[in-house]
Amino acid sequence: MACIIVDSTRRGKSMPDALSKTIPIWICVLNRLLFPSSPSLSSSSSSTTASEANNLHTPETLISPSEHSQILARIPSFVTALQTLHLDVPSLREKLKGRPLRPFFVTPSSDLVSVAEEVREQTTQDGNGCHPVILCTASSRESEEEASHHVSGYVQGAADDAEAWALGLDAQGFWENCEELLRSSEDELPEVVGKIVAERKAEGRSGKGGKRPTRVDPCGNLAVASNAAADEEGAGGEFDLVVSCSGVATSALEERMEKRYLHLPISSSGKLGSRQLRNELPKLEQLRSLLRPESRLLVTCETGKDLSVGVALALICLFYDSSGNLIIPAEGERSEKQVLNKEVIRQRLAWIMVSMPDASPSRATLQSVNAFLLG
Repeated sequence: MACIIVDSTRRGKSMPDALSKTIPIWICVLNRLLFPSSPSLSSSSSSTTASEANNLHTPETLISPSEHSQILARIPSFVTALQTLHLDVPSLREKLKGRPLRPFFVTPSSDLVSVAEEVREQTTQDGNGCHPVILCTASSRESEEEASHHVSGYVQGAADDAEAWALGLDAQGFWENCEELLRSSEDELPEVVGKIVAERKAEGRSGKGGKRPTRVDPCGNLAVASNAAADEEGAGGEFDLVVSCSGVATSALEERMEKRYLHLPISSSGKLGSRQLRNELPKLEQLRSLLRPESRLLVTCETGKDLSVGVALALICLFYDSSGNLIIPAEGERSEKQVLNKEVIRQRLAWIMVSMPDASPSRATLQSVNAFLLG
């Protein structure tokens, strides 16, 4: 198992900080969490794996020994912070087949044959190999004078805020139609993208291609899905309570579920939609009186990956304890609110991200949830 992460950087740099520092730090932290060294281990393959997991790998040509040492000194505190999330470590270790991650660095000036040999050597060791993470810098290092001869060049931050320039096309839509898009001329692209986006929206309205409900563990009775999946006939019937983030309420669900259907009217996507979410989150308190130990909850939004994740996070923080159980007051008792802080919110978010690796709540969405819970 391997992956390649591609990034670019501003003119004059040979590698972005994300590839030279951030990702290597995360790899080291995850490895130390999943494969901790232990004095009780003998010089066996498990000991070798743990020793390798403890290493911090950074590009020697970019990160000085002094900076490397300073980063390494902070790793234990990062591991401690990650441990507070109480992740299911055995499950994560099993997914990696007992092998740590290892970064390898590639730039336009790299000798690919040498890199390939190094990767092969590190991944084929008997029982002690690693999963390679190839960190590839796509931008070449050039001076201002060299760049002036080019018609176009790298503009830092140009790919940010995709909703402003992608015409509604998302990553999944791009890869499903990449051949057609790459064949199209620049003048044809707006029309081609418009057609692809319209077709995907039509599929969503028909219930096709929607993100099916994904259960969030350890809650067990809380799931997240796209609006299209919930609108599909019968899907909403699997749940006792449905919370939907959409511009217009779903009449079929509203009629069938009545008070058990909560519509949060959010008409926009992107940052504006996330800001609207903050004003709608207080409505979740309406669900408190409807919750029962056996209640099954479904949260939906257009993609099933952003706003719905934010709402699910708010629900988990409001109505679930540290073990993922619904907090149901005894008859006659007043329902008490959870004691919340940033650490608790991070822990609950980790539950969602581990259960839904494809979840992608925006920073604006998470900020809205934090403001609601801590405000």
